[in-house]
Amino acid sequence: MLDIGEYDERVQAVWAGKTRGDLALVTADLPDVPDAPAPAPARRTPATPRAIFSDTGGGTAMRILAIVFTSVVAVNVVVWGIVSVTNGELIYPWFVWTVIPIVVLGVIYVAGIGRPRS
Repeated sequence: MLDIGEYDERVQAVWAGKTRGDLALVTADLPDVPDAPAPAPARRTPATPRAIFSDTGGGTAMRILAIVFTSVVAVNVVVWGIVSVTNGELIYPWFVWTVIPIVVLGVIYVAGIGRPRS
């Protein structure tokens, strides 16, 4: 810790300095900067949710596509249910065809695209 007088002298010496050697003299008698402490290893607690998608571009794309295709399937299932109830019989479940993109995303995810490394 420098007092105000010593600080003022060092600042004046810095401004008056012409070479790097002049600047090195200003800090030569100060102690070295201590090393930063090593970060504590991250511990995963049971309350911490595990990431499903990575924070990379592939993970973001997979997250968006999964939300879009899941929403499409949900809307189709709801519409199919409403039509089936109002007709009084179960009709052909066309929503099954909307599941195909989700299966493709699942295969891509299993291959490693968008999945976190840990």
